Amino acid sequence: MVDPLAVAKASPEAVARLDKSAWLSLFTPDAIVEDPVGTEPHAGEDRISSFWDVFIAPYRVTFLPRRDFTDGGLVMRQVTISTVTDVDRDPLLIPAIIEYEIRDERIASLRAIWELRRAVGWYARHGARGVGGLLRHGARMTKRLGLGSSMGFGRALVPQLSTSEGQAFAERLVRALPSFSAWHDLLGGDIRTKTEPICRRLHDCKATCDPSSVVVAGDHFACVLEGTDTSAALIARVAKSRLTSLRVAWSP
Repeated sequence: MVDPLAVAKASPEAVARLDKSAWLSLFTPDAIVEDPVGTEPHAGEDRISSFWDVFIAPYRVTFLPRRDFTDGGLVMRQVTISTVTDVDRDPLLIPAIIEYEIRDERIASLRAIWELRRAVGWYARHGARGVGGLLRHGARMTKRLGLGSSMGFGRALVPQLSTSEGQAFAERLVRALPSFSAWHDLLGGDIRTKTEPICRRLHDCKATCDPSSVVVAGDHFACVLEGTDTSAALIARVAKSRLTSLRVAWSP
């Protein structure tokens, strides 16, 4: 059996080589790529192939790994995404937490949590060259992925969740760990009972949140929780001041 983490690592390795066929072969036929979360998801080989043409082929993209976390077929990687563009020889560096769901030794879902406004701000600081780079990127996106995808990308510039709100939710989550009633107050819907084992494990390892690890995208935030004997990466969706989905992977 192939290690799910090895499958996840094969994705940025293919990206760094600009090996499109190897990268596409890593995905299941019905795979979904959402990068970053909050933009339009790309489902199926044709759309994922077009995603490559727009977001990977024109650039030199490498991942600078920081930490890896797993839970069965769920893999989360805390990385810095380094992108060299035609705007500047120095790379654009973006902190991210990327989630891979592995099924049948292939990637069924790839979701990336990173802050789109940080990337656009980098382009804006480069003046006319940066604006030109954004315009070329927008033209490629519209041509290969359609106007709807471009509009969705624009909407993602104003996420439903701010960085400070994501950090506040992460801190609230850590404070709620000693009490199931506080934990339940933080969570919405039927995920309360489903996540009690997570609460117990995080409580037992005395998890704390590193605020510098928190990143937001759309209505999601991701962070790293540090524990005494293990650590975890967490991705959560926020709606109406409650966490409505929660996924956690653990350090080896």
